[in-house]
Amino acid sequence: MTPERLPILETARAVEALEAARIPVAATLVNRVIPEEADGEFLRRRREQEASYLARIDNEFARLPRPRLPLLPTDVHGLEILDDLASRLEAAGF
Repeated sequence: MTPERLPILETARAVEALEAARIPVAATLVNRVIPEEADGEFLRRRREQEASYLARIDNEFARLPRPRLPLLPTDVHGLEILDDLASRLEAAGF
């Protein structure tokens, strides 16, 4: 999920449906988190808003691991970027 209102609601509904069907949910992935080093007034304000959504995610999905992946400057395609994302997830224990 991304740290935004609708994806949080959609993920909560999906987790609930999966658990109701007795399908275990191992984790939720928080994707496209704005990096702290991203600069500019626009991104600063987005980070402030995003912080409230990240807190909501931490609260609502506290029972599940929630690794975070950053917003990248490009689309994800190619082995180099995939390897980088895999390394980040591995470092988070996945």
